[in-house]
Amino acid sequence: VANNIPDPYIRASLLFRVMKNAPQEIRTRNLSDLFKSFAEQRWAAPACAGHAEHRIRSGDSLLSVAAWTQLLPLASQRAAAFAGIARTVGTPRAKDNTDAGSTIAAPVDINDVHSLMDAAERVAHQIQEPLDAAFVWIQVARTWNLLGKTQRDQQALTNLDDRVFDAWTAVWQERPPVKRGYN
Repeated sequence: VANNIPDPYIRASLLFRVMKNAPQEIRTRNLSDLFKSFAEQRWAAPACAGHAEHRIRSGDSLLSVAAWTQLLPLASQRAAAFAGIARTVGTPRAKDNTDAGSTIAAPVDINDVHSLMDAAERVAHQIQEPLDAAFVWIQVARTWNLLGKTQRDQQALTNLDDRVFDAWTAVWQERPPVKRGYN
């Protein structure tokens, strides 16, 4: 249904929301253009996490998904995609299709969940926009929770709280002053 909506912004919003929880339902023909054109869209980062997780579980090679992750335009999208990759570690998947001539330089050990999560946290610390960073910290905390690492989960939730506080601080600072009169 979302593919038939004429407004591209609304269409992207709906596709990203579906991709967050059911990425297998989205046609991937123009997906890279969608992520580039609507990188600032609110649901783009959750969609990246869901899409990366789906690609790994569908049998794509870890290196191809990691290379795709590095091409995403925003740090929030890259961090969310790393969290999506980390959620798949330890699950059965098809054999990786890597060739010997490949020169893809992955900055993390994509077979080690802790290395992926450390990379996601490093990227999350670099995100300037508080709401984008807060979303990434939610994904990181969720992944640590799924992995049973409660201490790392609590640290991610603390970082989430800090970023949400930063976002609300900016909102309150931009409010016009309230003039109160007393009778």
